[in-house]
Amino acid sequence: MKVPSEIKHYASNAQHYLDAAGMFPEPINPAVEILLLITGWENIIIADKKLSEMASGLKIDTKVLKDHETKLNEIDENSRISRVIVGPPGKGIPAVTTDFKTGAELKRLRQICMFGDPTESHDLKYVFRKYWHTDNFSRGLRNKIKWTEMLIKIYEELA
Repeated sequence: MKVPSEIKHYASNAQHYLDAAGMFPEPINPAVEILLLITGWENIIIADKKLSEMASGLKIDTKVLKDHETKLNEIDENSRISRVIVGPPGKGIPAVTTDFKTGAELKRLRQICMFGDPTESHDLKYVFRKYWHTDNFSRGLRNKIKWTEMLIKIYEELA
């Protein structure tokens, strides 16, 4: 079965975004890394949906192609971005962890990466100063890319 080049391109784009997110030396502004990873996820989800459409013959919902939240809802909940907010030193205030894992939370985070946080600051250096953890999110993307590429190869070998 011939896999359309469009699907391969989306998978390739996802890999490029993942690679780009890992190219910046430390300390990278996490906003840039997160935005690249989210864009990579969106590309691989489109590739996966189009591959499914090709294999099953059923049309996919066009909302998946257009709406960020709908695409990001497809991400496994173990693939998350975490932010740890540490209290002031010596005050005895425990650290608070916020996870971004649902489509709505990731869509909001995408907006914050581009424009800042209206409730905190529009200055990206301030909002993303430290304690952002993207390991699970990038690992999940890497695994999803590998699975999708494997499926593409399987479908091509069936031809």
